[in-house]
Amino acid sequence: MSIPEEELHSVQPPPRVSLTLSRDQPRRLWPNAWLRGVRVSGLWLSNKQAGTPLAAARAALTVKAEQIEAENAEATELTNQLAAELEARQAGIEAAQGAEAKARSDAAGLRTELGAARQRAATAEARATELEKRTDDLNAELTRVNGQNANLVRALTAGTGKPGRPNQGKQRR
Repeated sequence: MSIPEEELHSVQPPPRVSLTLSRDQPRRLWPNAWLRGVRVSGLWLSNKQAGTPLAAARAALTVKAEQIEAENAEATELTNQLAAELEARQAGIEAAQGAEAKARSDAAGLRTELGAARQRAATAEARATELEKRTDDLNAELTRVNGQNANLVRALTAGTGKPGRPNQGKQRR
C-alpha cells in the first residue's frame, strides 16, 4: 500500500481533545451511563480514526525508508564495484606505463646498438675499400715484377743460349 507523496505532506494532526473536565461537567454532558459509553467509545473511535492516517503515513514512511535503504545498499554495492574496477584499470595503466618505459629503454638501447653497428659497417666498408686499393696496387706491382722477371729470363737465356738455365757454366768450379 503506497500513499501518494502529496498525501504524506498533507496529513493533518488529530484534533485536540480536552479531557480536563470539572466534576459536574460529565453529568451535564453525559446524563446517563449509556450516553457516557457512547461518548467514550465515540471519543475512542475518533482517536482511532485520527490515528488511521498517521498509521498509514507511518507505514508509507516505513516502506519509503526500506526503499531508501535498499537503494543505499545498491548504491554502496555499485560504488564498491566501481572502486574495484577503477583499481584494476589503474593497475593496468601502471603496467602499461611500465611496459612503455621498458620499451622506450629497449628502443634507446637498440638505437645505440644500431649506431655502433653502422659505425662498424662504415669502418668495415672503409677497410674493404682500402684492401681493394692495396690489392689493385699489389696486382699492378706483381704484374710489373712478372714483366721484369720475364725480361730478365729472356735476357739471361739469350746470353747463354739455353732457355731456363741461366749462368749454369759459371757456377761450376
